[in-house]
Amino acid sequence: MANVNSDVKVIQLKDKIDVGGTNILTLKGQNCSKRAFLLSDRMRDMLQSDLSEADFKIVKTDKNDLTITVKDKIFVTVTKDDALINKCSKDFLAKKWLEKISKSYKELKILLPDEGESK
Repeated sequence: MANVNSDVKVIQLKDKIDVGGTNILTLKGQNCSKRAFLLSDRMRDMLQSDLSEADFKIVKTDKNDLTITVKDKIFVTVTKDDALINKCSKDFLAKKWLEKISKSYKELKILLPDEGESK
């Protein structure tokens, strides 16, 4: 009898989140495209605000996941599956994503003109 698993291919899904030519994050796994679209919108909305370092936080959820919040609004949840796909702990991944999101926000605020300025 042939080994059925030998014909199975693993497909790694991944989608980049780019805003203003800057890569914010790269998501992997199921539903990554849907999450990437949502996070791109959230980053664009976030750029409408003046934020400080203190506005970016990691919060533990009831489901024991970690959520990155910006001004107390959910930006992204780091799940067990995210950690497995990225081959690291949720804590490590959340800190890495928080750093990347905060850094990208600062870079984009410098590169993109204020929406309130007349053109």
